[in-house]
Amino acid sequence: MKALPAEELFLIERKNNRKTKLLLVGLHNWSGENRPTDKDIDQTPIIEQGVMHINSIKHIGGEILGLKLLEEDNLKPHLQFEAGYLIDGFENIGKLPAHDYEKYSRRTTYGLNSIRLKAEKHFVKNS
Repeated sequence: MKALPAEELFLIERKNNRKTKLLLVGLHNWSGENRPTDKDIDQTPIIEQGVMHINSIKHIGGEILGLKLLEEDNLKPHLQFEAGYLIDGFENIGKLPAHDYEKYSRRTTYGLNSIRLKAEKHFVKNS
């Protein structure tokens, strides 16, 4: 993986030609005891996707390990809908008829601890 400062990540939302601090994040279907390498997450699908503030990473004690382009694994952001529009990453594709809403997941904005809770939901076994 290529190490980059968070500000240079390529899926940072832009509004009015200004970068915001919102990232499009995806939770891979991977778990392990050590930090993942690019080989660990090779070809692993995204099971949760949403938008979160960059401070969420620090809030849960995480860090940005690097950048691995989705295209390297033939992955793409999930198409989602928000406020009646179909969204691809941060690109607004256009108006989505209400009868097509069920075909896509709703764009979710995660709170500071949401990604940790989603990971625990998928990977932590409750006794």
